[in-house]
Amino acid sequence: MIRGIIQEIDKNIRENGITWGMQKLLKRSNTKLVIKTNPKIIEVLEKYPGVVVANHPAEADVVAILAAIEKRKDVYLIINSNVKNVSSSLDNHLIPVYINKKIKQSWSGRLKLKIWGCFHKIPDYSQEEEHQKNIESINLAIEKVNQGALVIIFPDGGNKKSYWLSGVGHLINGIKLKNKSFVTRAYIEGTSHFDYLRLFPLLGKFLPKFKVSFAKPLMINQLKKSSPKETTKYLETKYGNWINSFNLWINVSKNYLWLRMLFLFFITKP
Repeated sequence: MIRGIIQEIDKNIRENGITWGMQKLLKRSNTKLVIKTNPKIIEVLEKYPGVVVANHPAEADVVAILAAIEKRKDVYLIINSNVKNVSSSLDNHLIPVYINKKIKQSWSGRLKLKIWGCFHKIPDYSQEEEHQKNIESINLAIEKVNQGALVIIFPDGGNKKSYWLSGVGHLINGIKLKNKSFVTRAYIEGTSHFDYLRLFPLLGKFLPKFKVSFAKPLMINQLKKSSPKETTKYLETKYGNWINSFNLWINVSKNYLWLRMLFLFFITKP
């Protein structure tokens, strides 16, 4: 079954592009995707070069964020190198990062490596080799944006408790089209470690819907600082402020009915 799904994904991406391929995958799994955006954000995502920064709570974030960017074929994703070599058409849109030395530090990470090993052979690089390959990947991402493409990156590396990795700062500082390029912040909800169950379409109907929210794009020339680390920290702060205000608005909206009832109670109280 899994092999058949991979072949279907490969065919869809090859014929219509990666974003359309991911949209078809969601439809196949009976997963609903809710996209919160506006016409200006859509225009930037579809037409301009730039970077999308997003949180990374689970593996299915890859599908959610790609499916949320409609009608664009020059989209690339900076992602764990272990995803490579699963689908040739998908590989054309992946820019690998090599973090297996870090992954092996936890039992869950070692388990994931064993699972990925069932699909293809995983090379064992030294820490220095991984570092050098990651430099090459960031340079490739810079080249793609300078050519007019859109690159997606998960700056926290999937670890919500850690600071953003400085790769995103190196990426932004290396972009030459600073007056024409944007960074768009995205927030993904609804994904979990149970999303593999979505491979069974009937189960997908009972799992939470995916939601991707986009913030106002930021021009890259306004984000670049004197060093990649400073750029990373500045963008991380901007992202954190947006998330805090975003979550505050959600909480207020959820409690709006109760607040209105409380207000009416006090103004009508004899």
